[in-house]
Amino acid sequence: MAADPVVTCLQDVTDYTQFERLCSDLMTLEGYPKLEPLGGFKDSGRDAVHTNTADGLTSIFAYSVREDWRKKLDEDAGKIRGHKHICNRLVFICNATFTAGERDKAIRDVKRKYKWDLEVYGLERLGGMLRGRHRHLIGRYPQIFTPAFFPPIIAGIDPTVQDFVFIDHAEADTVLAVWLARRLMAEGYRSWCQSLSLLAGDRPAEVMERIIRNHACRVVALYSEDAIRDPDAITRRAFAQSVAKERGSAFFLPVSVGPFDRQKLDYQTRGTAFIPFESSWAGGITQLLLALSTGDCPRPLPNGPDVAAQTLGLSGLIRNMPERLLSNCFPVRRVPEVIHSFDSRQVMNRDRRRRLRTRWAFRDVTPNRLVSFHPPPADIVTDLGLTAAGSCCWQHCQEWEGLNTWHLAMELVRKSLTVCGARRGLVEDQESGLLFFPKDLLPQNRLDFCRPNGATGRVQAVGERQVRRGGTTAHYRYHLAPMFFVRGDLGATFTVVIKVRLHLTDITGRLLPKRSVNARRKQLCKSWWNHEWLSRTLAIAWFLADGTDEFTLGSGEHDLAVATAPLSWEVPVGIDEAVLSASVLERGDILPGEDDDEYDDHDEAQVA
Repeated sequence: MAADPVVTCLQDVTDYTQFERLCSDLMTLEGYPKLEPLGGFKDSGRDAVHTNTADGLTSIFAYSVREDWRKKLDEDAGKIRGHKHICNRLVFICNATFTAGERDKAIRDVKRKYKWDLEVYGLERLGGMLRGRHRHLIGRYPQIFTPAFFPPIIAGIDPTVQDFVFIDHAEADTVLAVWLARRLMAEGYRSWCQSLSLLAGDRPAEVMERIIRNHACRVVALYSEDAIRDPDAITRRAFAQSVAKERGSAFFLPVSVGPFDRQKLDYQTRGTAFIPFESSWAGGITQLLLALSTGDCPRPLPNGPDVAAQTLGLSGLIRNMPERLLSNCFPVRRVPEVIHSFDSRQVMNRDRRRRLRTRWAFRDVTPNRLVSFHPPPADIVTDLGLTAAGSCCWQHCQEWEGLNTWHLAMELVRKSLTVCGARRGLVEDQESGLLFFPKDLLPQNRLDFCRPNGATGRVQAVGERQVRRGGTTAHYRYHLAPMFFVRGDLGATFTVVIKVRLHLTDITGRLLPKRSVNARRKQLCKSWWNHEWLSRTLAIAWFLADGTDEFTLGSGEHDLAVATAPLSWEVPVGIDEAVLSASVLERGDILPGEDDDEYDDHDEAQVA
């Protein structure tokens, strides 16, 4: 990733309204003084329009934050012509990257098809304008260009204040470095990260040495295999360690990002205790925050969560009020204590395994040795010629039948949930392997459920939608399809994670082609946010439990039980929903459909 926060912020735009305004401001300064912004929804492909009084020529402007910029260009051009707008020039502005050949082809195609001139602005062209003659616009759009990333260069820093946590990293470790910068901001620390705070045109080595020497209170150095080979990173760390000799050992905090050969380090660093991030970012940030707090590192940001939220595009998003977060994780209340093994006269092959996976949860250790929590149904015993071959209390031994018992138990829990779903009426698609709700399994194909706060709701398990394309209408059907995963790191034993997938077919039940599946899924799910996904997840859990507080498989010593109430946590800060609802986001500009299809709703989810 280039050390250019302008490009980074443009790539990560989430506030489409502000992006429209920025583009209009730029175009006003670039020779279109009478530009009239339009924008918003239902703009017929026009975000702004400009008529030159000197020659009477009309220019139409279209803005986009979609990656498939060329498809969006074609869509907007088609809408402009379809609505018979006067247009002599089309100006298309996006935050995508493209080659010179792609740009030239777009210009030729628009000229050939519509007889218009086309002018295209992409990510690099926008970045160059903002870094150069229109740099003053950066400060006007804090929703796009996060103020916390720019003060060291744009606004300047008080040379008498040393309150920055400088995060030094190699390019390969940028993701962790940027995450650390935001995380430390949320904790009240002022952080400085080269991937976010350097502008093109600056001399990186000089800027970073000046920040370390004059403005940093701590240097957090990320060590990895790439970092110890990067000559620039080696020089920066050496400079920071020389400053640390003046400031004290707490000034320089080494962090291990991944495995690397410590013998390649200098003798002083080699013996230093590293803060480990390689196995867990959660564990690493806990130790780093402890090191900062015990060393009396300054925390000058009283509104740290708000500053961190600004880096993600919406100001005021975080509020200092506790909030309860619900998850899609359901605790396993009871797990069978014993795993049984069975010898089979029939060899277990792929076809048999597939036929049996919805009827019996087992693992084939060898082609003739099967293990399971539960005894198999009688017809499977007869068909395979099964005989008992021993058992194991899996929690009291680490290995059995050559397998780690903890991992084996997790696998059997997951497979048991598939059997549980099949027994409740879910059907497996032989081609995709998804376990889905068939049509007419439920009255009106609806799932009732209850939230942890007692509120009731209802969602569609199966629904039909239609798309219009080229004057014709096509119908398709969607089925909720739960997928089950098991984790062993969220509680005393196991936790079930339910993820909602979609099984999409035509109106006769045949699986849609892959290209159509992707487009229909985007159309269908672009209005499903956390609330909608959580409602469907809770509804699936309640269906499996048949309205009780747990869903089970087996009985007695073979009893497996999972709670229908998901894990939840109370966090000290919350999200201001009013900020989200007030923000206008051109969702169709982010989640495109297939060939500009229009679609109609027939079955919106009903949630109390």
